[in-house]
Amino acid sequence: MILKGIAASKGLVEGKVKIYAVGKTYTNQDILVAKSTSPEMCIEMLDAGAVITENGGMLSHAAIFCREIKKTCVVGVKNAMGDLKDGDTVSVNGDTGEIEIK
Repeated sequence: MILKGIAASKGLVEGKVKIYAVGKTYTNQDILVAKSTSPEMCIEMLDAGAVITENGGMLSHAAIFCREIKKTCVVGVKNAMGDLKDGDTVSVNGDTGEIEIK
């Protein structure tokens, strides 16, 4: 299955989905998935391999922050929180806005 969103920050990363929750830790093999992001999530975003959000556009927090830190990011992925589950292996393409569930 391929999900489509807005290509917000370039790159191609494969990893395991980890739905955002306060207190979870992330590594560069994890893909942080959230409805949206906020400044208090910056540490987790720095640690994750890539970021996917259900809401947002090119000027959203996730998009701007990920471009600044050169982290792959796709935003505006409809139903990302429903289609993606913890542990799913995905490929995140920040150039095309596509997320492939493997």
